Amino acid sequence: MTDVVPVDRYCKVNTPRHIPSPTPPCATEFPQSTIEKEPSPKIGLQSSLRNHIIQERKQFTSKMDSFVILKKRKVSPVFYQWVVTIWDNGEKAGMYKCNPALNSTLELEFRKGSKNHQMQLGHNKEVSFDIKEGAVKPIQDLPSSFEYRLERRVLVAGRHVQLPKYWNPTQSHTCQLFEVETDSKEFKDIQETVKETLPQAKIKAIQRIQNLLVYQRYYTEIPRVELASGERNEKFLFHGTRNVSPGTIISCQEGFDTRLAGNQNLWGPAAYFAEDANG
Repeated sequence: MTDVVPVDRYCKVNTPRHIPSPTPPCATEFPQSTIEKEPSPKIGLQSSLRNHIIQERKQFTSKMDSFVILKKRKVSPVFYQWVVTIWDNGEKAGMYKCNPALNSTLELEFRKGSKNHQMQLGHNKEVSFDIKEGAVKPIQDLPSSFEYRLERRVLVAGRHVQLPKYWNPTQSHTCQLFEVETDSKEFKDIQETVKETLPQAKIKAIQRIQNLLVYQRYYTEIPRVELASGERNEKFLFHGTRNVSPGTIISCQEGFDTRLAGNQNLWGPAAYFAEDANG
């Protein structure tokens, strides 16, 4: 028979530590999974600030991407820029680039072989661009001591390059062959140099290689060489192709490519040149 313990007596008994405390009455009214805790104001503020920072970063990245895209400028391998230089009593006073519309017009007229181009500036102001002589005249309402010159500049990979005067002024490719006229000084000089060591040689034709990318590198090296040695120290040399077609060398945008050199040469694979045509 089980002993019945009075309630008041049970309450006076010390509850062992392992006995769980009574469950609050409110917990029995709702399942544990449905109890929602009210978010802390501090946590909500941090979450809102984090979302704001993320949005700011996205907007900043988007703006930077559009800025970079706008600032990117595609550099043409070859571009012909017309400029007007101003001279005052023999001294250069300024320079202005022709706008795209005028630049295209002048280049088109130049390729057509036109001697000059006239255009209207403002009211009753006619300007004549002398393409052949490289002059701009007349420009009214300006000091008479000023002189305006027209210049066509060649930009290779975005840099100005002063090409030799005997080169063809226009070409459709960065590397191109041009026939050298038999009555030109260039042809006669080469012919004379060849016949110094090959007097019996008969020259049928001479072609000039106009490689703008290679020449641009050469042009930028001139000041460095002159500074180091005090002179350009240039020599005209000959290169023999043996059984290799000259077209293989010409077609390379880099010029002479030592990777195509043979192993049977005296000092191994390299590009060899000689001072004499019979060498």
